[in-house]
Amino acid sequence: MRDEDHSEEIRKRIDSEEIAEKLDDLRQVLSESAEDVKLTRKQLENLEDFLELAKCRTHKAKKAKEAAMIAETERQAKEQQRERDRVQAMLAEVQREREQREREMRTRLHVAEEQAKVEDVRRSLESSLVERAHSTESESSFVEDDEIEEPTSNMPTVDFLSFIQSDGAYLMLKKEADNVVNTLTREGLGYPLGVAYDEKLKHWLICDRNLNKIIVFNMDEDDYKICDGVDNPTAVIIYKEGHNAAILCSDKESPGQPAIYIYNYNTNDPYIQCFASHSQKKYGLNHQLRGLAKSVSGNLLSLEHGRPAKKLRVFKRDVGGKGFEIRGSQSPCFIATYRSTVAVSDLIVNKVFILNLDDRDWGNVSCQVIRIIESGPEIPLDVLANQNGFRFVAGMQFDINGHLLIGDAKGHSIKLYDSTDYNFLHRVSSDFVLPYVSSFHVNQNGECMLLDVKGHKKVHWVKMTSIPDILPWMGPGGARENGRRQDHQQNGGRSDYQNGGRPDYQQHGGRPDYQQQKPRRGGYQNRN
Repeated sequence: MRDEDHSEEIRKRIDSEEIAEKLDDLRQVLSESAEDVKLTRKQLENLEDFLELAKCRTHKAKKAKEAAMIAETERQAKEQQRERDRVQAMLAEVQREREQREREMRTRLHVAEEQAKVEDVRRSLESSLVERAHSTESESSFVEDDEIEEPTSNMPTVDFLSFIQSDGAYLMLKKEADNVVNTLTREGLGYPLGVAYDEKLKHWLICDRNLNKIIVFNMDEDDYKICDGVDNPTAVIIYKEGHNAAILCSDKESPGQPAIYIYNYNTNDPYIQCFASHSQKKYGLNHQLRGLAKSVSGNLLSLEHGRPAKKLRVFKRDVGGKGFEIRGSQSPCFIATYRSTVAVSDLIVNKVFILNLDDRDWGNVSCQVIRIIESGPEIPLDVLANQNGFRFVAGMQFDINGHLLIGDAKGHSIKLYDSTDYNFLHRVSSDFVLPYVSSFHVNQNGECMLLDVKGHKKVHWVKMTSIPDILPWMGPGGARENGRRQDHQQNGGRSDYQNGGRPDYQQHGGRPDYQQQKPRRGGYQNRN
């Protein structure tokens, strides 16, 4: 305690002159030998006290510096932590907002799905009542026009990406056993243009323009029915799942003019009803139609080949029709829908027009082109295969997420496009040469039917799966195609199934030999 008091006393007494004096004494002690140091004992003791004080002060200064450094480090750490907390809070808020939006979207989708289910139940009950009433009527062969059932939603049921089995994989079509070909060989096909699939009944439907029939068959049971009461059917879609289909064909009352019929096949006594026809003036069916689809509100859509305007036509049961010009289109032929989105493929300009059609309010129907998928300059097919564009665009199909498959008949390819901006994603690989596809359909199980209007084999039965890497494109004969084909030049840039050409065997005396066999037919009754 006395040493501390002594040091404190020295600290209080010391001044700059004394510091200078002590430094001189220190210099003498350090530079001279001990015998030559001229300092007194008292001076040496004072020097020792000075050095002790300097050591103490130096230690305190070091401590102060260390404390300051620690404080600064802690301050910086706290500042960094506050910044991290702020960023995490922002991210958490963004995540909460995203989750809230997703919850709201799921809620809306759930409500929409529940409403759709309720509507389906209501329609099913109405259908049951109608069918029960029909079964008790003595004149059961006649059904009034207004008894056509309400259609199911135009929402697709297949999910293309569900067939991708691993991350980074690509879609692929794999050749399956030709059971379907064997089945259809017994019946025979001429010029198949449209295909559809009933997910409830597991029935495939094919329309054959040249042989004037619709084939409805069950792959599992190897059983089929024939509707041969239609003329020149060119398109078919499922109208009400589990019940019937809509068919685009010729008007029975005005041959050569268009009509849309409903074919009710889920009954022991299949029958046809008229949805709209040329003879019913309120629909305005004054020009040829191509393609068939359902709108977001359940109305039927088709493509009108007017002169000069090409239009998207909307037909509402018992009300009439509306039309919307598709500017830039020259030969629209195939149509596919997903909710309010409508895809239209044009065979001459090789473009796919993406439209938004809202017909839920019939008095205020709106239609706008929102995107055009175009083709560039003509390039070799093996190069075009892995790029956007088409040599001869054909049928299309949406999936439940809005992804779009587009067929290219002359390009012998099917391409996948995204669901937002409809950008090209990749070509669907295959372990065989894709045919000259007019139309195709993929069901929920990945089973796919490809229709070929040029080859001897009219139907190809394949399975959609996935593959780690895209396979090289395969063309007819394995050769690269440069420029236009001779037949394309001879037809003036038009397809055979656009200008009315018929398959080869019809040019040589009619149906092939196996057509002489009598097929099992489900029959129909024309009920209007």
